[in-house]
Amino acid sequence: MQRRLFVHLWGLLVLLAGVTTAHATNNCVFKTVGTTMTLAADCTTDITITVPNGFTLDGKNFMITVVDPQGGHFQGSVVKNAGALANVVNLRITTAGLSNVCDSGLAALRGILFDGASGSISGNTISNLNQGASACPEGNGIEVQNFSTNGTIPPVQTVEITSNKVFDYQKSGIVCDAYVSCLVRSNTVGASATEAYQPVNGIQIGYGAGAVVENNDVGGNSWPGSANNVSTAILLYWAARGTVVRHNNLMQGNADIGIYAYTDGASVDNNRVYETGPDKNQNPAWDVGIYVYSPTYGPVTTTNSVVNNKVRGYLFGYNCPELTTRLGGNNKANSSPAGK
Repeated sequence: MQRRLFVHLWGLLVLLAGVTTAHATNNCVFKTVGTTMTLAADCTTDITITVPNGFTLDGKNFMITVVDPQGGHFQGSVVKNAGALANVVNLRITTAGLSNVCDSGLAALRGILFDGASGSISGNTISNLNQGASACPEGNGIEVQNFSTNGTIPPVQTVEITSNKVFDYQKSGIVCDAYVSCLVRSNTVGASATEAYQPVNGIQIGYGAGAVVENNDVGGNSWPGSANNVSTAILLYWAARGTVVRHNNLMQGNADIGIYAYTDGASVDNNRVYETGPDKNQNPAWDVGIYVYSPTYGPVTTTNSVVNNKVRGYLFGYNCPELTTRLGGNNKANSSPAGK
């Protein structure tokens, strides 16, 4: 009887061990000293890696490769904060063969997510963060958000997003949304890997977020689908008053709209917005270098400052022709494609 019981218990333990290893592939090893967790080597994971409150994750330029778990698909962020303060630096993130399954909320695919946290995201490289030929509106390379969860306004979180490289993302390269104040500086953001399947954006500041977006190199995105939608290099969508977009270079590829400011009280100053060839968009009216629209007053420029910008290669340099006059902001426009 005792031997029979032992055999049954051993079989149960083997079964449980098999279940554990089948549903978790995470060989990422960190060495923690004080409040810094340092990645020891390239590794693979199918679960989110969290950064404890007040900690810095230093990737030491090692790579985390994200894969689907056995019998399922990867959900959520590759790296996410676990408290009100976090830093992520010098980390490389990529994916390998993720399933094309749509998720939303915190289950949506992201590279680095700060949710309700302050801190810094600096010196990271995020590449191939996508689910293949997908129209799922997820797969943001870097995302900072701070939405209200109980009907009250949360404290504004402050995040520096600097010197990162984001390529072949799915929906957006860098996103700041809701009650956050972001410094988005000196990043390189390429084109989306899925611009043929959905409207996408290089950098997005939206839903009340405030930001200074400066000295970034941003590639263009073009959407070949419905003529009612567009892709952009930089999008301001109901951004906070005082948001600034300045000294950025939008000089690689083609964007339906280079800088789309659907907001009030923003400053778009001294950017170079160049296009190198024809768009894929079905509506030629969307071939605009800088498009300014006030949600309060419509297609007028009085609530936003647009000055000293240089646009080249677009069918329309600006949606408001007065912007190219000296009194209108001394902006420049040249319809010839860049490089000619």
